[in-house]
Amino acid sequence: MQFLPLHSIITQNYVKLLYTYDIIVNLLTFYAQIYYHVKPQYMEKVSGFTIV
Repeated sequence: MQFLPLHSIITQNYVKLLYTYDIIVNLLTFYAQIYYHVKPQYMEKVSGFTIV
């Protein structure tokens, strides 16, 4: 069994976290575009919270 250095483990987990975050952001953007076309008034209400 091979033990990885701590910084290597942290880096791998960090990359996985960024990759997962990127997927979530893409999904949220996709749903936001759908809601924007389907319910414009709904997006106006939450636009202040979605725009970072």
